[in-house]
Parts: sequence; C-alpha cells; structure tokens
Amino acid sequence: MKQRNMSILGISLGAKRNGVAVISYETLIHWKVHTTPGTWSEMKLRCIVDRYEAYIRKYAVKWVLIKVPPYTHHSPAINALIHELLQLCQRHGCMVEYKTKASIQADIPEVQTPKELMRYLTNRFPILIHEQEKELRHRQPYQTKMFEAVLAAHYLHQQIITNNK
Repeated sequence: MKQRNMSILGISLGAKRNGVAVISYETLIHWKVHTTPGTWSEMKLRCIVDRYEAYIRKYAVKWVLIKVPPYTHHSPAINALIHELLQLCQRHGCMVEYKTKASIQADIPEVQTPKELMRYLTNRFPILIHEQEKELRHRQPYQTKMFEAVLAAHYLHQQIITNNK
C-alpha cells in the first residue's frame, strides 16, 4: 500500500548541535548539521524549534523520529527541546516518536560504531559518500549528528514500510 505522503523527518537532538534528515519515498532529499552556539536560552530554543517547523512545512512532513540522548543525559535544555518538538509535531499533525541510539542499534546491530553507521548509510544512500569522506578526514567528528538523523529517518521509514505490508 503506497502512502500519499511519505516525508519523514529524522532528528538527532542536541542542545548545541542538531542533525536533520528528510527521506521521501525512499529517497534522501535533505541532510544537514545545524549548530546553535551560545548559552541555553528561550531564544535558542525558539531558533531550534522554528528551524524544524520550517522543515515540516517545506517538505510536508507527516512522520518524525527524534534520536534523543540516553535518558540519564537529559538536561533541562534537552527536556525543553523534546517538549517543544512534541508540541510542534502535534500542531502539524505529524506522527512522532523518539528513541535513543541504543534502541535503534538494538534493531540494527550493524551500526554499533560511527564508522559502521557511515558505512551502513552510504551503502543505502550513496549520495552521502562525500560526507563520509569529509568526516573520516577530520579528527573531531562533526557530521555524526547528521548521520544519526539520516539513520533515524531511514529507521522510521523501514518501520512504516514493514507495518504497511
């Protein structure tokens, strides 16, 4: 059964750096890392949430998967972001869920390390090979959040396909 709208937003959440990916009908159409510098504030929260609202509107997103840090690492900032993102999704009629990296890795055991994550995703989305090469050249990982967001969107896409068969 083909869905009318299969736009899925994957988010890898952080208080400073966020990864985002959009998959539509099995095609990765957007991927990026957003850095929001500065100390935590209401303005920073609004900036991050407004950015995701723009993605939801632009790509007519109907499903969102938020990759969150382990629950023991939830700061007040992360809790505020999760709360606001859940409200945002509700306002736009998006189905939303959130998972930790560990829960996704339990379902996709071949992505236990950052290198395995990149290899897994570049095999499915060759367009990411350039991003993988950039990441492997740098000592400090920067694109990890983006790869996690792509994994989140891909994971949710696979769950939707499986449930609609």
